[in-house]
Amino acid sequence: AVNHIILDLAAVSGLIHDGMVRSPAWRLLDIGRRVERARNIVSLLRSAMGKGTAGGTNVLDRPMMRALLEVIDC
Repeated sequence: AVNHIILDLAAVSGLIHDGMVRSPAWRLLDIGRRVERARNIVSLLRSAMGKGTAGGTNVLDRPMMRALLEVIDC
């Protein structure tokens, strides 16, 4: 079910990018996407850093760091 939702969202995103002229409205849409992405990345990093505490320091092992980089890079 999640794969179908992702495909539908990708299709809508493709239509927006393909059919929209590069006007101030497009710029606003792009800024909104970037802000939302940054907000989600910060939330993900906060939750990952909170779970990796050991003795008051944030410790993330290599598999966790690799998974975070994969998710953020997508």
